[in-house]
Amino acid sequence: TTKGAVAGGGGKMAEFGAVQTRVAEASGLIDAARLLMLRDADEVLAIVSSGGTVDVGRRIRNRRHHALAVKFCVEAVNGLYAATGASGLFLDNRLQRTWRDITSLAKLISVNWDAVSTMYGQNTFGLEPRGQY
Repeated sequence: TTKGAVAGGGGKMAEFGAVQTRVAEASGLIDAARLLMLRDADEVLAIVSSGGTVDVGRRIRNRRHHALAVKFCVEAVNGLYAATGASGLFLDNRLQRTWRDITSLAKLISVNWDAVSTMYGQNTFGLEPRGQY
């Protein structure tokens, strides 16, 4: 329920079109992240199960997908968090905790989009990729 002096003050958050849109976008981003991760896991499992090895190109592509999935989740949570208003700042707000968790996770170098995307670009352009893949 809104508490401020906004249009519709005292109304339920679920009734605001902007909130409904943010929920739709967040759920789409999370679905996309999940699909990327599951597809990559299925492909790698199939390769290894048949006695094959995962080549460098696929490993780097999968690293790109891992970082992109985290980026999608950050965007999803940021969109929802932006709709919480000041109540989202309280430490007992579940979305605030989720925001802190995903923001912290995204700082890890192994899923940091800026770091991993450059490695993918290096490989794409025939350069020696820098990083662990």
